[in-house]
Amino acid sequence: MLRHRLLPVLGLLSLAVSAPAAEPWIEVPPSAVQPLPRSSLRERPYLRVATWDIEWFPAGQRKGAVQQENWQMAAVANLLNKIKPDILATQEIRNLASLEKLNRNIGIWPFQLFAASLFNLKNSASADTTAIRQQCGFLARQPWQEIWEIDFQPLAEADRPARGWLAARWAFGDGSFTLYNGHLQADSGKPGDAESGPRLRLAAIARLKQDFERRNLDPYRDKIIVLGNFNADLYLVDSEKDKTFAALADLGFRMVPSPVKREDAITVPARKGVDAVPDRVLDYIWMSSGWKDPLPELQIIQEGASREKNVFGGDRAGLASDHYPVYIDIPLPR
Repeated sequence: MLRHRLLPVLGLLSLAVSAPAAEPWIEVPPSAVQPLPRSSLRERPYLRVATWDIEWFPAGQRKGAVQQENWQMAAVANLLNKIKPDILATQEIRNLASLEKLNRNIGIWPFQLFAASLFNLKNSASADTTAIRQQCGFLARQPWQEIWEIDFQPLAEADRPARGWLAARWAFGDGSFTLYNGHLQADSGKPGDAESGPRLRLAAIARLKQDFERRNLDPYRDKIIVLGNFNADLYLVDSEKDKTFAALADLGFRMVPSPVKREDAITVPARKGVDAVPDRVLDYIWMSSGWKDPLPELQIIQEGASREKNVFGGDRAGLASDHYPVYIDIPLPR
């Protein structure tokens, strides 16, 4: 296993002066730094970019549950073979080995590169990457030019959003585009604590802006994509209390158009017997103003998600996650 040490994420101490400086790591397999043949899928006139929160992949929090892991692995691979994305951003994966095993199960269209974050782990080569945690990942059919992560671990606990951002830059025409993959803070659900979720989601957007400044990225000029599980439903949130989406818009981002009918836009279906949790739209793709109009439309594959209480991805054959995968097709430059 080869690990790449990345540059420190500058500026994270602005919220917590006493916290140690971040030295993020990501797990990268040796194949990710070797020349690889292009997939014949590249003959398509578009670049297909997908995002999928694959519920506690693999086998949830039941480490060592072989049957559940095999069922979930097969269900995820089946849907990926339908979508055939060029770039897949994942959330809730356990580690790099999970992505590597998934790639072996995809069949005749495997990805050629993959990487996983190491959020909230001790930033050293001795980090325990077998622990059951929710990491982000990339699987790609063409090599990235650069890859890095923004880990929130150095922040003071009160100001620390969940996880971080995993980011990469790909060549695109005569230039490039940058993709940020995130799994934002969920609402706590605790009585009297309605503020922490929106506050920490907004903090994650602030760290995103900080990384733009560090890397001299301008959303009004440059091609940037921000995607993942935002853990907030744009159609249901109180915009006066939850500024997550407004903050992205203020930075110069536009949400990729979703289906007009709400039932067609759902990315997390309700579970029978859980009245407090309705159908939700939690997974989004936002594109910077640097992308020309018209923006591609969001496609949602409403398959493979559990609709029953206490039944999760991998509990039965065909169940992949609690989220649906979503994707866009970006026309390739001529």
